[in-house]
Amino acid sequence: IDADQFTATLHTYPAASVRLASDIVVSGWETIPSFSGTLDGDGHRVGGLTAPFVGTLTGRVSNIRFTEVAIEAGTSACGTVANLLDGPVEGVAVTGTMNAASSASSGDMGFGAIAGQAQGRSVIDNCYVNVTMTTNSNFATGGLVGVIKATDGVTMSNSTVEGSISGTISGSKLGGILGRKTNTNQTSKDLITGCLVTAEVKMTGEGSNMIGGIFGALQGATVSGDYVGGITIEKTAFTGTVSGGNAVGGIGGVCCSVRDCYVSGSVQATNVSSSSTAAAAGISAAAKGDVERCVVSGARITGSPKGSSATAGIINVKNGNAPKTTRCAVLSTTIQAGGFAIYGTASADITATENYRWNVLYADETPYTPLAEDPYGQDGVEQEPSQTFFEGLGYDFTSVWEWDAAASAPKLQHVGCDETIKIQ
Repeated sequence: IDADQFTATLHTYPAASVRLASDIVVSGWETIPSFSGTLDGDGHRVGGLTAPFVGTLTGRVSNIRFTEVAIEAGTSACGTVANLLDGPVEGVAVTGTMNAASSASSGDMGFGAIAGQAQGRSVIDNCYVNVTMTTNSNFATGGLVGVIKATDGVTMSNSTVEGSISGTISGSKLGGILGRKTNTNQTSKDLITGCLVTAEVKMTGEGSNMIGGIFGALQGATVSGDYVGGITIEKTAFTGTVSGGNAVGGIGGVCCSVRDCYVSGSVQATNVSSSSTAAAAGISAAAKGDVERCVVSGARITGSPKGSSATAGIINVKNGNAPKTTRCAVLSTTIQAGGFAIYGTASADITATENYRWNVLYADETPYTPLAEDPYGQDGVEQEPSQTFFEGLGYDFTSVWEWDAAASAPKLQHVGCDETIKIQ
């Protein structure tokens, strides 16, 4: 079908099953209010979207490339594929620009390259995003999804986010994969797994906060264990740059449970007011959940000299709960602004067990302080890394980790989408 037939079919028959036979370019796209059918792009491209593809998606969209999108958000949830997602999106790629200039109607509104808001048991799998996203508003903003709420096991998996996700206000809740999870269902088991973010994630407004390379902010955390607040991040890597005012983390700003994750990028908490803190950490800046078997390697972590929080390789401060950090490592990493290799909060706040560092450079030239003499923060145990050593800590080198001999560090085996999904 051609572009006109494609547009007419989906608007007239929103429960149809459609398969593309060729690339098409649409003009003056009007968002389909709701779609419960199936759309199989068969690897073809749809170019020229200037508005979200679907308002509410309860059907399936797969194997399609949305290229050169140019979408302007309004005041409610906004995403390229769907404003509100309650179904599967698989093998989808998005490139182009997205902008949110207007103020959202509430801070729970989401702005995402795939979906503005995801709920129920939505699945986003094997997707690729390379967009320039800009928000000048109070949207919760994410490279895949802006906000998840009313969930019952949302999964974001095996996807890659490149490009730039940025804001120019004193905003919050910005993440390379997900901006925010609300507290509407803390017993759900939502999951981010197998994802890779290489993008620049930044909020430049003074006093901005809750910014993460993967996840911006978790609201509430009444459920403990593997799914603190109803969500876990696992087997996911961040290798880009993330920056903002306060609560800036390589994985999460205000973060949930994290396990088997890898960070090798730049984390900066820099734009804050003179009275504000500047918490920055390699994994979780403000931790609600436990952090286990995570590696920060070849990274640079910087806190603002204006702030009062110490910079840390793994966790900076707790946020409500009393989290644990276990069997983590910080390797060949530079830590600035008077920071610590493992955590930067009062030692009674976080339980730390079997955490290690090697070749950590403290940029202010302050030597590490032994734990026995250190009432504030922890640097971990000096340990030369080897695969054998990490195997002894329980790292799975069969299906999760592999040994990077050049970096002398573990790294994740499989992260991100299939190469065939990417738009070259």
